[in-house]
Amino acid sequence: MGKLVPSQLNSLLNSRLNLKPSLPICIVFVITVITIIIFIVSILITYIAYTTPTFYWISLDVTKNDVQGDAHLLNLNGNFVLIDTGHMVESDNLINNLKKRNVQHLQKIIITHAHIDHYGGLTTLLKNFSVKEVYFNFPTKAQCIKEPWGCNLSDLDKIQQALQTFRVKLLPLRAGDKFDYTTSASNGKYASKEEINSHIYRKLSLEIIYAFDGINTPAGDGTTDLNDTSAIILIRHGFLKFLFTGDINFKIGRWIADREKDGDKDKENKGELIGKVDVLKVPHHAATALPDINFFNRFVGRDVIITAPLKLWESNRCQQFKDIITILENDSNLNHKVNLYINGANGDIKVRSYAGYFYKIKVEKNIY
Repeated sequence: MGKLVPSQLNSLLNSRLNLKPSLPICIVFVITVITIIIFIVSILITYIAYTTPTFYWISLDVTKNDVQGDAHLLNLNGNFVLIDTGHMVESDNLINNLKKRNVQHLQKIIITHAHIDHYGGLTTLLKNFSVKEVYFNFPTKAQCIKEPWGCNLSDLDKIQQALQTFRVKLLPLRAGDKFDYTTSASNGKYASKEEINSHIYRKLSLEIIYAFDGINTPAGDGTTDLNDTSAIILIRHGFLKFLFTGDINFKIGRWIADREKDGDKDKENKGELIGKVDVLKVPHHAATALPDINFFNRFVGRDVIITAPLKLWESNRCQQFKDIITILENDSNLNHKVNLYINGANGDIKVRSYAGYFYKIKVEKNIY
């Protein structure tokens, strides 16, 4: 038998094995390469989507002049929102910090309550930045006069004048209001209706859980101080929750903890529960008159942020909070250490949420 040429050998094998002629090897190779490229690109897109934060929160350090104060810059899918504006003596520090971060426009400024360490920088901000709207429940004259150490009628008049001068909308904080900033899982922009319907999205929202309207209060006895008029604000991003509590004291702390407790038994009538949150902004700078252990037991997860200057944090005024954390850490229900971040010790504290699945916290400094 003579030698078989390749074409004869291929024909013989196909006839013996009953095989159909295969695609030319070059076409198979091209298809394989394209498949591999598509797979790699999909992995890269997923990696970028899940490692690029679409929500971040910076607890700005407005304690440099040894004063307590809150100022929280939120980036919600490219929209800048500021919760509180620090003390008046920190105004220049706050403005420089925002400009350093290339903030030019604030979609919302939310003032949780009418104390100078929360509204103090507002007038100066209105003079230096473009602001779309301010949410602030102004107190009555009687409420403000009752607490002269924290509330000043002249300051509030200047804020009203600045709002009119710069034509900034003043809107009320109302419990139940929710602002949707939902992001697409594919490109980090706003999710389309199709994506929402197919659940390919990262839910991102800002919700007002509680806000005192000047008339009705869960405290119920007519003696609510301005701290207990603080708005309670919840950020939900995917599976993560971040809770801002202003300066709520014992009464409202007890009310919201009891609300959660009652809701455990009657979820249909109590609405969606908050539960333990991933990062809690501790009320009242962790100082005296803050909520009791039941509040913290309900909400403390793994990380808490404390808007206190170092001197305050190291004083006896914060000992109650430190004792509460020690008790919680020794409780078998918590079963882990609570990480404490303090503006006075850590400077600016940045929380970055990645696709609503996990988050990271980075601090400007660490003196301990």
